[in-house]
Amino acid sequence: MAAVFGRPFAIPFGGKTIYNYAEDTAAACIMASRAKVAGAQVVNLPGSTVDMSEVVAAIEAAVPEARGLITYGETTLPFPHDIELDPASPVAGAPVTPFEEATALTVALFRAARDAGRLVPAEHGLPD
Repeated sequence: MAAVFGRPFAIPFGGKTIYNYAEDTAAACIMASRAKVAGAQVVNLPGSTVDMSEVVAAIEAAVPEARGLITYGETTLPFPHDIELDPASPVAGAPVTPFEEATALTVALFRAARDAGRLVPAEHGLPD
């Protein structure tokens, strides 16, 4: 969001983590709700394992005028970045939008909301 508003922003962490595009997550939830399974299951969602340097590069590719505005820290998050996906899972085969494409789609949504006056930076922790 900061990039869309042309503002600097420091992401406080770095390293690799798994990212899921909201539309893909919604599709996986619908798949799970329609699955014929016994009992409750815990499943891993497929996603994109991406290093923070790649996150910043994808943002800069989608918002070239923001080049150099987005930085990140060195602390890695205490979450796995490599998960096992069960081929028998009710969400097996869920879509995974390529990370760069998902970033560009997200930027387009932010721009549309900004242009319509529905995205107010201060309401999302981005100071004026």
